[in-house]
Amino acid sequence: MGGGGGGCSIDEQCGDSTLTPCAPWRCEEGTCKQVPLEAGAVPATLEQVVGDCKQLQCDGQGAAQQVNDDSDTPQAECQTSQCVNGEPSSTPANVGNPCGPNQENVCNSTGQCIQCNGDSDCVASGYCHEATCFACDDGIKNGDETDVDCGGTRCGKCDNGELCASPSDCNSNYCVDGVCCFSACQTQCRACNAAGYLGQCTVIPLHGEDTWPQCLNIDGFECSGAGVCGSKVGVACASPSDCATKNCDDGNGDGLKTCCKPIAAPCTQPSECCTNNCSGGTCT
Repeated sequence: MGGGGGGCSIDEQCGDSTLTPCAPWRCEEGTCKQVPLEAGAVPATLEQVVGDCKQLQCDGQGAAQQVNDDSDTPQAECQTSQCVNGEPSSTPANVGNPCGPNQENVCNSTGQCIQCNGDSDCVASGYCHEATCFACDDGIKNGDETDVDCGGTRCGKCDNGELCASPSDCNSNYCVDGVCCFSACQTQCRACNAAGYLGQCTVIPLHGEDTWPQCLNIDGFECSGAGVCGSKVGVACASPSDCATKNCDDGNGDGLKTCCKPIAAPCTQPSECCTNNCSGGTCT
């Protein structure tokens, strides 16, 4: 029978007390009624928030009220916490305190749980970089390595063709275009990072760019494919020697010569071609 009615014999025949934990239903003399618990009672069905410096208690009138509980301190890794008059406060725990699911990590100075503060925390791998342990023989590019197990301040030098950030990363002592190179490769329109030729100073293909010395399409220049820089296709010219393609012509007959592509060169529009004809992706 529902709450408030008569004819009960046990409490369970009355209302659902989990909905009103501070005023549970009781069956008294065959009648269902709610009986407020005494002030300060803490029935198990009251949902408490752990670590908020508070406790829910009954107020003696059938309702719940929140009171300060300085024993309900916050529980957080790498923090030393306390409650003062119902207000939580925390400060970072000691640097190096064990933390993590299996206590395999350590606390840092700002109260965070990290892998390492220094090399001594990395017993298995040996080195610590930016709060992470790494090794020079794990087959992974990690730590401050510039390539797999090489480069950086801890591991050995990288071979030619491997990635680098500075000459000190390389056995050759040459770091060019982001890779260790056989030579300084300080020649215009040559690079050390061409696909299939990593670590070798090779000529940059026609229409390519070079940043040393500057030969950029955005500035109107491109590489010739023969190790020199010239004006790119579409830029005004006076003679073939001005152009990376070694072709300078007035293809559309407007009286203005521009660097252009010769017959049989790939094209996307007629204006690229010295003949002003582009058919099937080729200058004709």
